[in-house]
Amino acid sequence: FPDTYYHMARLKQKQGYYKGAIEDYTMALKQGGDALSIYYGRAQVFLEMGEISKACEDWQRMNETNSRMARQELRRYCE
Repeated sequence: FPDTYYHMARLKQKQGYYKGAIEDYTMALKQGGDALSIYYGRAQVFLEMGEISKACEDWQRMNETNSRMARQELRRYCE
């Protein structure tokens, strides 16, 4: 059910329910969902919450897979 958690997280994020979105993104990861999409979504929530260091941690995890998008976000917010 990782896709269900992922879609619930995106909906909660759009509604501004950030804590619930983080919880659902984390559950989607635990269920084996698409890690790049999930880490990116969760990082965006952390960014919206002003928790830049946590967003940077997720972008760093994405960067381990050679993600160009992660490198851009790391340069923009984490250096």
